[in-house]
Amino acid sequence: MFEAITSEIINASSIIGACVLVVAGSGCMLRTKKPKAPIVDVDAAVRDATYHRLQNVLAVADG
Repeated sequence: MFEAITSEIINASSIIGACVLVVAGSGCMLRTKKPKAPIVDVDAAVRDATYHRLQNVLAVADG
């Protein structure tokens, strides 16, 4: 039964199998979606910012 299997057939089938795995893996990676970044509330970020660390960088008006 195994007499008909030559080294050329084994090499060709292993190369074809590797190509199929590469194509399947590429398709899987392209299909998966990345998680979306959370939406940042700009007003809350500005309101809660630590302005005391900017005293030597930016002049902050009092009042």
